[in-house]
Amino acid sequence: MANQEHLAHLRSGNWNAWRQEHPTLAPDLIDAPLSGADLRGLNFEKAHLRSVDFTGARLDGANLTRASVEGARFEGASL
Repeated sequence: MANQEHLAHLRSGNWNAWRQEHPTLAPDLIDAPLSGADLRGLNFEKAHLRSVDFTGARLDGANLTRASVEGARFEGASL
């Protein structure tokens, strides 16, 4: 299950600023329901994204470097 504090930062719109403030943190968004979300340009480097539902999400320009995406669903997502 996703860390609720991390998920709140993602939903608040201050994700990239929060990531800059915590550069060594590996965010936990495991099992997060992000279908249809606009996640363009966000920094998910080293994030735990296992089993996240990205169905129909917009991930253009997102940084997924070293992110863990096992079991994540990307059907219809733009990357």
